[in-house]
Amino acid sequence: AVAAGAGGSTDTPNIVTTPREDAFDQKTWWMVDLTPIACSSPQGASALVKRCMRTHGWDEAKARKVLDAYRQFIILKKELKDWDAEILSPCYLVDQMWHCHIL
Repeated sequence: AVAAGAGGSTDTPNIVTTPREDAFDQKTWWMVDLTPIACSSPQGASALVKRCMRTHGWDEAKARKVLDAYRQFIILKKELKDWDAEILSPCYLVDQMWHCHIL
């Protein structure tokens, strides 16, 4: 919503926003909820896990294990600042999840 500036002038609009809770943070992004889509939470890695299960034929247990390894890999990449992959390379399964995540 845009409200008029001081004195009713629209030269300098005041933008009115409402505070909202950030749905994704370091903790909630890694959450997985595999309940049916209509009941499912949009938070977390649920969509990524479902995509990997569908694309690679993984069961839920395998997808969750790979998600744990993927998380460890991302944390290490961040800590080592290895943006050009000079130090770390993902294992095959983590690489498969990585490609599902970026596509």
